[in-house]
Amino acid sequence: MSEERFVDFDDDQTLFKGMLEFKDDCRILLIEDGGARGKSTFLERLKEVCLLEIEPSVPVSLVTLDTKEAKQHQNDPLLILDIIRTDLKDLGIELATFAKLNKARASKDSEAFSVSSAAAGRGFGTVDARNARVEGSGIAAGTYIANNYSPLTDWNDAMERQAREECIEAFFGDLKLVAKDQTTVLLLDCLDEKADKNLRTWITDKFIHRLLKDPNGWPLRFVMVLAGRELPPLLRAERFEARLRSALGLNWKVEHVRDFLKRKGHTALSDLELNMLSERLRNGASLIWLEGVVEAMEKKP
Repeated sequence: MSEERFVDFDDDQTLFKGMLEFKDDCRILLIEDGGARGKSTFLERLKEVCLLEIEPSVPVSLVTLDTKEAKQHQNDPLLILDIIRTDLKDLGIELATFAKLNKARASKDSEAFSVSSAAAGRGFGTVDARNARVEGSGIAAGTYIANNYSPLTDWNDAMERQAREECIEAFFGDLKLVAKDQTTVLLLDCLDEKADKNLRTWITDKFIHRLLKDPNGWPLRFVMVLAGRELPPLLRAERFEARLRSALGLNWKVEHVRDFLKRKGHTALSDLELNMLSERLRNGASLIWLEGVVEAMEKKP
């Protein structure tokens, strides 16, 4: 498949594969480059490497933050977590507690969460009912108490906020459990201005920073690849240096340019022209620019 679809940046792929050997503490690969420079295509290539070229295959989720689906739910990070869950489930990896709680949250089923004090409008809490006396229409079941309370009709904003927090905690708990023994990869594309600002902030502060700041909280065999035009400043912090590694910037060598243009049907360029184009790409020119220039060159008599 790769012979037909991808330009092979061997150095960057080797860097990625080396991370999956877990010989050091590095767990995040950064790909920061300008627009239309091949980042998204390269992430597709890494997904293929995980599924087809590593034995045994590595469960992987590729999430692009500027897709229509992501933008429609721009204020809902749980959608992104559920996309990851679905991708991994399709590959045989279950994030079971998160799946159960998020489904319960969507159906406003408080019984799936922590013990409820929602009838008093306080959201979820812990209630010890072992010595409780319940009168009237109250029901005591384990440590759950409901008094004139319907989970479907009395769900409120405080309960929703608490339920979302419990879903997020369940996601990280499931991921840590899974990645204790199973190598798992997340490829995150467009972590830049193309993504919704609120979603980008949440992913940076509540997902990436959460994992980085707690050395003991990082899932043992979990690797992330983050791609964007300008990645968050957090990822340049010296205190996280051991966890981070930068790709070589999709360094477009002559053979890469020749391979890319051949796949686009452009085969008549000289070595001198290919060298010139390769240098322009290494200096920041985009692939859109490259195709336009080549088409113009081919039209010349």
